Amino acid sequence: MAEERNTWIDAITKLTKLTQEGKLKWSSAASSDVLVSDDVQQVESVFTATHKDKRLRLYKKRFKVEEPSNPWISPTSILGHRKYPYWTAQIYLELVDTNGHSLWTFPEVSALSDLLTSVKYQVSGVKDFLKDLLEEQIAEQAG
Repeated sequence: MAEERNTWIDAITKLTKLTQEGKLKWSSAASSDVLVSDDVQQVESVFTATHKDKRLRLYKKRFKVEEPSNPWISPTSILGHRKYPYWTAQIYLELVDTNGHSLWTFPEVSALSDLLTSVKYQVSGVKDFLKDLLEEQIAEQAG
């Protein structure tokens, strides 16, 4: 099982590297392609890319966690002194078809967080923004 988990981490790490190198281009997508947000779950930051004819979708979903209704389960014994309700999140990476239907969901691994950060950095244009901003500052100081 550990070897399989490493395969997923290696694959997602490779996608992160390709993203950071600009070899894998991501674009924003509508959150409605994934699920409609409501008062129990919210989809944020949906991105898509194509790598070697495979379409990828990456997104973060937040879930509202209510207090367990089972009287035999003590929330404090499981989670400490957590106050309900609270929100938690999970990052999803999927292979999707041309209609946006999910064909496969990658297992949840910590490397997904790095991929999402790299994708947001790329899509938002932070690199170009910082370059322009700092060039502007240098020009002001020179003038």
